[in-house]
Amino acid sequence: MLLPDRIRILRPRGPRNAMDDFWRRFPLRQGVLDRVKIIIGQEPYRQSFGNRRLAVDSRSSTHSFYRELGCVGFLVGDWIKIQDSLEMLFNLLFRHECALSALDFLRSNRIDPVSFADSLWDRAGVALFNRTVDGEDKGVDIWCFARGQAEVSQEVLMLFAGEKAAHQFPGVCSNCKSAVAIHPSGVNLNNDPVKYSNTWYRCDENALRVVNGGFRLDEFRILR
Repeated sequence: MLLPDRIRILRPRGPRNAMDDFWRRFPLRQGVLDRVKIIIGQEPYRQSFGNRRLAVDSRSSTHSFYRELGCVGFLVGDWIKIQDSLEMLFNLLFRHECALSALDFLRSNRIDPVSFADSLWDRAGVALFNRTVDGEDKGVDIWCFARGQAEVSQEVLMLFAGEKAAHQFPGVCSNCKSAVAIHPSGVNLNNDPVKYSNTWYRCDENALRVVNGGFRLDEFRILR
């Protein structure tokens, strides 16, 4: 079971102060920690680039919930390839005009993706999960984590990236708002470009399937 984990501990894995430099260049907006923001993808990347996997193994994380799940959602190992879902995640969090420059900074400064995920949780209250890891449904674990956060936070937002991520999810806890977005893949960009653009570029909550009311995509924006 994933328990609440709100310890504010930073442990840089790349060059010294690189993570602090990142947040100085991309400053967070005021009150960003007032809400917990959970983004749930479908499953880890299956591809490899040469002999390097794109999926990010999270067993070295400073946070128990990442260690227990074994994988960070959306992020790419060593930033070796900008996947559609990675770019769209950064569009959502950092705004479209800053997304690629943020990714370039992480890659240029060789900031470890797990270190970034830890810092994203510590500083902005954003957790990146996959619904399925190595064929195992993590829905109950994610639900327990969300429920635990709802007990210690003002509000919890859960965004499912794709219907597969939301399928038969155990439930929505009190003090949680949730919605389902079109999965950020190149296939969906070709099949439904309007809905895709409205969701991942314009961040229009009208493009979502809202599970319970009051859900706003702009609440996932962490940049000042």
